[in-house]
Amino acid sequence: MSNADQYIAKIIFQNRILTYSGQQFEDFFVSIMTKSNPSFYPVKAYGNIGDEKNDGFDRTTGTYYQIFAPEDSHKDQTIYDAIKKLKTDFKGLYEHWNDTIPIKKFYFVINDKNKGLPSTIHKAIIELDKEYNDISINPFTAKDLASIFDLLDWDSRLDVIGFIPDEILPVVEIDALNETVSHLMKVELSGTSLDSFIVPDFDKKILFNGLSEIVKNKLVTGSYKKIF
Repeated sequence: MSNADQYIAKIIFQNRILTYSGQQFEDFFVSIMTKSNPSFYPVKAYGNIGDEKNDGFDRTTGTYYQIFAPEDSHKDQTIYDAIKKLKTDFKGLYEHWNDTIPIKKFYFVINDKNKGLPSTIHKAIIELDKEYNDISINPFTAKDLASIFDLLDWDSRLDVIGFIPDEILPVVEIDALNETVSHLMKVELSGTSLDSFIVPDFDKKILFNGLSEIVKNKLVTGSYKKIF
């Protein structure tokens, strides 16, 4: 892989971070985590049970993840929803999973789109961490996912972001193309009258190209066929 390939891979990754939200981001997160950690297992929501507040976990370390991927993490309503989800989901996770595999670490995954988290969300996470002092509770943002992505081997990164072409096609500037077309439409072309066209003699063309009589007959026959 070249430096250019690695650079393009980073651009594609950041584009996904900026454009993905909701289920798209969750699927993106899961694809990276499963490539990075063979012990990571996503939890699929099922019927009325749902995922029991667990979007993914590593049973070998007791690490759990809950994902929140809004379109904009800095809106007042979104901040309120994030804090509510943090508290509600963690308590639900603790209730449903702690007896099965004790929770050692909990990450509240937020796609902040590289903007950083509002202070109120940070404080809510810190308060929850103090309340459950035997569990490490931390935020997990876009920069953390980028760090994991960068550590993947090249084939795994391609599996996540897709194929990178060997050559990048040149980009046509729309404005430049528009100017070119406009110019051509205004140019007066000389000698375009049909009267000036000279139709070559068919037999002379056959003779000049050294074609056989059989080929000549086929060309003559073909010239009379109607084209639809």
